[in-house]
Amino acid sequence: MSKKVLYISTRIFWPTNSGKKITAYFNAMGMHKIYNYDVYVYAFKEVDQTYDEATKPEFIKDVLEAKKIGKLTKLKNLIFKTIFGKYSIQSALFYSKKNANSMKAYIDKIQPDIVILDMIRLSRYHHILKDYKGIKVINLDDLLSLRYERQYQEVNQDMQIGGQYTKQTKGFLKKLISFNFLKRLTLKFEASRVKHEEGLTTKHFDHAYFISEKESLIYNVNYHTQKGVSITMGVDTTYFGENLNIPKVKNRLVFLGNYHYSANVESLKMIVDKVFPFVESKVELLAVGPVSDEVKKKFIFNPNVIFTGEVKDLRTEVLTGEIFLVPIAYGTGIKTKVVEGLAMGMPIITNSLGIEGLMVENFKEVMVADNPETIALYIDKLLNDEPLRETLGQNAKAYALKNHTWELIWKDLEKIGFKKDE
Repeated sequence: MSKKVLYISTRIFWPTNSGKKITAYFNAMGMHKIYNYDVYVYAFKEVDQTYDEATKPEFIKDVLEAKKIGKLTKLKNLIFKTIFGKYSIQSALFYSKKNANSMKAYIDKIQPDIVILDMIRLSRYHHILKDYKGIKVINLDDLLSLRYERQYQEVNQDMQIGGQYTKQTKGFLKKLISFNFLKRLTLKFEASRVKHEEGLTTKHFDHAYFISEKESLIYNVNYHTQKGVSITMGVDTTYFGENLNIPKVKNRLVFLGNYHYSANVESLKMIVDKVFPFVESKVELLAVGPVSDEVKKKFIFNPNVIFTGEVKDLRTEVLTGEIFLVPIAYGTGIKTKVVEGLAMGMPIITNSLGIEGLMVENFKEVMVADNPETIALYIDKLLNDEPLRETLGQNAKAYALKNHTWELIWKDLEKIGFKKDE
């Protein structure tokens, strides 16, 4: 009889155009390739996301799309489950009885050995597993309550706190949630509710896994449990480490991100507004990744910032830079862009948040500074020191090969109950 795992996901995780999708995609591949599990997916969809059966990866056995949650259901949930209950806002927006029943029926049909729920916003579906006898797992990815607490400290007029729902927000509501005091109020409220839900996961799941070992340890200490484990981020080192012989553009710095997400826009603004005034060299900043016209307008008076838009192969853009400049404005967990930069052998300048969860050393694999003036000093130093750039790049690639190949990461799936065939 075949072994089965059901992954209940907040999104269809292919094509792999974001860090979370990359991690989910390759972990699912490892579940099938290394442990010989049939992988079933119950998937919600992101805003504007569609599903085409023809795109389903060969290692996925079956996909069942989640039931669409109507506006009335979301409104009722926000009133009765969030305002008068204890749900976080995001959990209220993702919950419906129709989906609970659909998930339960799917579990009864396929009889999986392991069920994984993806992210804290799906944790309220734990009740469907009440009589389930298999292994119950939640992928928390990172400590979201901690991220919101950090984001609270960085609130400004341009920051978007609605995630994927921001694109759907229009008119009066969009204007209303643009006020900083409401952003702070919302983040403080959501951090508290998410923290409560993180605590509940210790009662309803056998394992909770994180990208960062540091955050799994914080989870265990905060909630007095040993259920938190880390399954860190992998990277396709063969693909990203390929020598493409791409010419460097003198004094070009590169930042990588999806600029539909506020954290990447804020990081870019931090570079332009706080770091660049102290840089003595004449530099240009290539901002690689999907971007809206609205975001471009924010940088219209910065002609040395060049947006590529979405690219087919990010390597061909990133590798043109002499420095991979990726300080992070706010966030938690290991950053996909940093791990990919390491694998590409790029000389990297970042800050403490950029290397959180990694075991890199300053001036060995990366250069790290939290003060804008020091970051600027490092930029000038590195642009004028080719041997140092080469050394950092070589060490970075070696670190990625030693710590972040998917073959290495897949071994950690045993921490959440996966077993190889005997």
